[in-house]
Amino acid sequence: MNIIRYFLLGFGCIALFVGAFVIFNTLSITVAQRTREFATLRTLGGSRKQVMRSVVLEGLVIGLLASVVGLFAGVGIAKAMTALVGSDLPDAGLVFAPRTIIISLALGTLITLVASILPARRATRVPPIAAVREGSILPPSRFAAHSLKAAVVVVAGSVAAISVGVFASGLSTIAVAALLGIGILALFLGVALAAPHLVKPLARLVGAPARRGGGIAGDLASSNSVRNPSRTASTAAALMVGLTLVTVVAVLGAGLRKSVESAVTDQVKAAYIVDGPDGVSFAAAEGDAMARVPGVKTASNVRIDKALVAGKEQDVTGVDPATIGRFYTFKWIKGSSAAAIAGLGTDGALVTQAYADDQHAAIGKRLSVQTASGDKRTVVVRGIYDPPEIEQMLGAVTIGQKAFDEVFPQPKNKFTFLDAAPGAHQALIAAAAGFSDAKLHTGAAYAADYTKGFASFLRFLYVLLAFSVVVSLFGMVNTLVLTVFERTRELGMLRTIGMSRRQARRMIRHESVITALIGAALGLPLGVFLATLITQALSKYDVGLSIPITELVGFTIIAILAGLGAAIIPARRASRLNVLDALHYE
Repeated sequence: MNIIRYFLLGFGCIALFVGAFVIFNTLSITVAQRTREFATLRTLGGSRKQVMRSVVLEGLVIGLLASVVGLFAGVGIAKAMTALVGSDLPDAGLVFAPRTIIISLALGTLITLVASILPARRATRVPPIAAVREGSILPPSRFAAHSLKAAVVVVAGSVAAISVGVFASGLSTIAVAALLGIGILALFLGVALAAPHLVKPLARLVGAPARRGGGIAGDLASSNSVRNPSRTASTAAALMVGLTLVTVVAVLGAGLRKSVESAVTDQVKAAYIVDGPDGVSFAAAEGDAMARVPGVKTASNVRIDKALVAGKEQDVTGVDPATIGRFYTFKWIKGSSAAAIAGLGTDGALVTQAYADDQHAAIGKRLSVQTASGDKRTVVVRGIYDPPEIEQMLGAVTIGQKAFDEVFPQPKNKFTFLDAAPGAHQALIAAAAGFSDAKLHTGAAYAADYTKGFASFLRFLYVLLAFSVVVSLFGMVNTLVLTVFERTRELGMLRTIGMSRRQARRMIRHESVITALIGAALGLPLGVFLATLITQALSKYDVGLSIPITELVGFTIIAILAGLGAAIIPARRASRLNVLDALHYE
């Protein structure tokens, strides 16, 4: 349960990290829109410290109020989810610990407060003379000229930290987690710093369809998206984080799934395979019943159970030496051969190379096997083989089926391999239908069936990561609404010279989609890069790299839909502006 809690808290932290981008962008826009207000305060005698304190205090109040709302909204969602799956949960009531209240309020308020510091500092740089100038904007900071250099340094440092965490050996789990966590956060920040310099070329690329097919509204939207590169970049960065993490999961998942399927195919060659649900063993009698189905030519059962081998708990499998070679492919190491299977008898054993290296189990070494019931058997290592590291379908120690049944009084099967005539298919399906645990698979479909549980887990991760995309969607809505307010007079002028309401809505939609596609253009390659690093580190476990093109195209479509969804409210407001009121809007 601790693992599950930490796992879910990790996704919560991701959502908060994305929320920090949204908060920062919102406060930056509001500070920019209140330039004359801050200048007037300075003209009336307000000091820079007072202006900064006012903005920080505003962020503190917003953070506290939003944290309270989020706390109770979270409790409501928890109750709704409990009611939804209540029949599968123990009747223990809702746990709402005081530490949950304290940590939630403190964390939400602190993140908002930290995100407000930089906009507050920008507010202090408003010159008093701006109070009498129409259209005054905030002066660029001294750091702005060096942001690209800083971005390069941060990205390089983050990649170095991630590489050390992924590839270095001898590090503790805490050290690896710290290096990866800090490295990934720094990488996001580094890309966000570089993003303003990438907005113009990316907007030119992803905005081409809008310019070609959107008419004057598409041209204006493309120009508006690069009017304030920093604002567009920070809005796109929030979506970038979610898409990056989703891409990492998709690429790693595709690589793992393909590697596991390849490992299963390399090991097993059978017309039909019987196994238990989710890898659980099934009754040996069910495997024997499948072997007696008319049309079955050859059958081989693979037993499995836990035992102490040389004092350590291991998975022990029992195989039939006469038939296992027909269905399972052993990759023998030097000094071993197929003759080792025939030599199993009642006192022989096969071990994996990983087990042999770990326990120094050379051929001829005696191993003591003790079952849970206390029965003991001494076996001799007859052969050593090297199964795929990513998925070993047999246990670390394999003995003969006769010896297995003697020491394990209630044997269960992990697999039953079958070679049957083509006409036996329906008979096998009918026989398996009456079993409670055993499931029948064809050999051609087994590798894909074997990884179905993994695919379900990936979908679960997608759902959790979708929350960060939802948070970034709120940020896009927020930014567009504020920019519509900011451009009220401009929109009024456009309407005056002939822009229709439909064109105004289309302009805002195109602008939103361009911003979303900039986020996708940053997030998808970054996710592939991170997944490639991790895959390279896992290559020693036979994990290969696989780029899921279909999923990446799907994520791009999701980004477009997110942009369209975010534009609904701002586009409606832009199209419904009163032209006369907009022309004299301050």
